Amino acid sequence: MTCDVALLPGVGFVFCLSVVLAQPPAPSAIAPSAPALSARAPSVRAMEKGDYHFFVNGEPKSGTTWIEFLVRSMLYHFCLSEPKCTYSERPGRHHVMSVREWKIDVGYDLKHMIPYFKHENSFDFSEPAPVSDADIDAASTMASKQKAHGGGHWFGWLPILRDPRAVLVSTCYHKGLHDCDKFAMEFISATAGFTDIRHRFFQSAIEKSKGTLARMTFYERLKADFVNEVRDLSMFIFGSPLSDAQIELVRQNTSFSSMKKQEAEGLVPKGGASVTKVRKGTSCGFEKDLRNETLACITDVMRHRLSPTLNSLWRCDFEDDLPALAFSRARRGKRRFTLSGGTLSGVDWLKAVVDIMLRQTCSEDTCCELRNAKSEVIFASPSGWIRSAQDLPFNPFFVPNVALSLDEEQVDSPQLSSAMIDEMAAQAIKNPGRTNAFFDGLWVAVLRDPRDVLVSLCQRKAIPDCDAFAKEHISSVAGWTDLRYRFFQSVFEQSKGKSARVVFYEALQNNFTDEVLRLSDFFFEAPLPSAVISTIQHEAQERFPMTNETACSFRQKLLEETSAHITDVMRDKMAPALSQVWRC
Repeated sequence: MTCDVALLPGVGFVFCLSVVLAQPPAPSAIAPSAPALSARAPSVRAMEKGDYHFFVNGEPKSGTTWIEFLVRSMLYHFCLSEPKCTYSERPGRHHVMSVREWKIDVGYDLKHMIPYFKHENSFDFSEPAPVSDADIDAASTMASKQKAHGGGHWFGWLPILRDPRAVLVSTCYHKGLHDCDKFAMEFISATAGFTDIRHRFFQSAIEKSKGTLARMTFYERLKADFVNEVRDLSMFIFGSPLSDAQIELVRQNTSFSSMKKQEAEGLVPKGGASVTKVRKGTSCGFEKDLRNETLACITDVMRHRLSPTLNSLWRCDFEDDLPALAFSRARRGKRRFTLSGGTLSGVDWLKAVVDIMLRQTCSEDTCCELRNAKSEVIFASPSGWIRSAQDLPFNPFFVPNVALSLDEEQVDSPQLSSAMIDEMAAQAIKNPGRTNAFFDGLWVAVLRDPRDVLVSLCQRKAIPDCDAFAKEHISSVAGWTDLRYRFFQSVFEQSKGKSARVVFYEALQNNFTDEVLRLSDFFFEAPLPSAVISTIQHEAQERFPMTNETACSFRQKLLEETSAHITDVMRDKMAPALSQVWRC
């Protein structure tokens, strides 16, 4: 097989647009064999002569095997009614019907990918990247322009979509898992997200091509109205509908009992897996497989991920009786946050506050499960996971892409231009890295007045002359603080606030409620209620009291001349915005 490919800029996906097949083997009859038809269907495609290549497409366990059997049976029975028509099955799971100047080839080898967008050609439970309407428009425009691809070669898609909740339950059984509630809660966000992208792309492609590029099938509609759905599908493939007699034969070939029999005979492709692939699915039948709390949680997430069109299609009667939710919806994806801050800048205290935030929020959340991995806290929610970084594999004073010593006061910071800072920040956003299944894509930087940091450090080290210590190290500490601020502020601005937040130690001291409210908006889709924040503050103050040192307290510990000197040095080393924050 050879492919002509197209790449959508910024998306990074290559899709096969036209297929040239090898010489076919001898045709094999579909099972079970069908009698000759007494009534012929209308003539094949009332369209341009040539080769038509169709691709079945859909999420795993969404009905793609059913569509494969449907189309195979449709091609076979249509071919029986056409003079000089041949039907064959070719390597690579291609079903081919040739009659006169037309050839229709239906392929299944790329059926789980989303054209032009990243999705594995198999089960894919990674959180999909955000896809804008402009991305969808660009992809569907490219697809519509490529529809006629050289010398009579045409291509199109046969996508099938199914309620993501049903997809997950079916996948759970397919994988032989024992806890489908846990499985559904963990992967509803990703599955609903990919379903939404798939639907948006094909709907846009259908609209741009005026219905010639794709024909979307919904699993539930196919179950409820088999005859009309198959008739419409045949109209799209052949240019004319199958007859009622042909549709009845297709129904017999693709019934549950028939497909189970064919599976037992080894005629159902399983991709090498030794599993039972054919299951009897029903609309909203997943209700009996999941707890009410699970149903409520995954339904809520699905409603927030899907378009109104899909939500109206996939609505079940039992939803009116589901329990009410207290749901704080973590932002999408499995993300692990990294704290960054200089020595004695408040890193440990802020880390404790965030862990209390996750624990307290989870205790108030119907859909959350709190998990512990060693000393880390994992906030596991069907909308997204947050993993706190308590046992960092690197020092917590880390500035991404900058090598530095643990003792910042001993080493001068590198001199980096604004352009270099912006480039490093862009790389950090683009390639956040992974820790197991988690993206290290969140940063919280805590900053404190370098003058107060030096006094605290002097006292911790029991250095007798803090004036001399402060004068010696103010340049390096102020330099690292400025570098950290510039880097994370650039990450914040370039990611539009999605990848980093900067917290000032003094602001957290003076206005805990507002600062934690702002921080909670970073982790969750909506800020936490004030009552929850009050509880967090009370527990934090009891368990991890902040130092009694307030802003500008260094003036009480240093000579006036020393305070003036280190202030001048700090002003020279720092951005004006920082100097203004720490003005005494």
